[in-house]
Amino acid sequence: MKLVLTILLLTSLFGCAVAQKDYAYMASEEYQSKPKLTQALISASEPLSETSIQKILASKVSLPKNES
Repeated sequence: MKLVLTILLLTSLFGCAVAQKDYAYMASEEYQSKPKLTQALISASEPLSETSIQKILASKVSLPKNES
C-alpha cells in the first residue's frame, strides 16, 4: 500500500512540475499584453451546426504554436 501511495505522489508531483513548465510563458509581459478574447465565435448553448463550422473555418483566429 505504501508503494502505491508513493508512486501516486511521485506521479502527481512530476505531472504538476511538467504542467508548470509548459505554462510558464503565460506569466511573460509579452503574453500579458496580447489582446484578450471578449466573446466566442459560436454560442456554447447551441449544438454545433454546419453554419457554425463554416464560421469557425472562415475566421481569422490564429492559435500560437507550441515552441517546445
